[in-house]
Amino acid sequence: MKKLTALVLALCMALGLAACGGSKDTGSAAGSTAAASGDTIKIGVYEPQSGDNGAGGKQEILGIQYANSVAPTVEIGGKTYNVKLEIVDNESSNDKAVSAASQLVSQGVSVVLGSYGSGVSIAASDTFKNAGVPAIGITCTNPAVTAGNTHYFRACFIDSFQGPVLANYAYDNLKVKKAYCLSKLGDDYSDRKSTRLN
Repeated sequence: MKKLTALVLALCMALGLAACGGSKDTGSAAGSTAAASGDTIKIGVYEPQSGDNGAGGKQEILGIQYANSVAPTVEIGGKTYNVKLEIVDNESSNDKAVSAASQLVSQGVSVVLGSYGSGVSIAASDTFKNAGVPAIGITCTNPAVTAGNTHYFRACFIDSFQGPVLANYAYDNLKVKKAYCLSKLGDDYSDRKSTRLN
């Protein structure tokens, strides 16, 4: 499982870097800052390191750092670039999401990875869009993260897919006829999951 996670994260980094080598957005502050950074490409790591999702965010950061240690450089258009990670803590908070995203934009990142937690990804989406910085969600599963936009992508399945797959597996393979769904009251994420399993 750890190898699979590392491979997925390495793929995310590669896809993000490929996006950097495509069309250039010279009209955006992020595009011009990244172009001026010379032989280094900065990848923003937009993850919680504190708050409710801090533990999950730290795991994703470790995976990204591992992928970066395996592939510390990338070749784009025949030129080799060093890859530098810029890590910010969005604190698992929708209220802090915009300032954390703005910090990455001001640091001149070319692409963003994250976040663990769909809510903070949705909250920061317009900040990345307005700066012309593509973002790739590694594990955010809410369809609203990517719905109706051309700048936020995902490497993970969505909620409406995983619920039925788990229910079908339980019914077809385990022959389970009844299931109990334990959810956290007032939490959109668990409420959405348990509703789809009913």
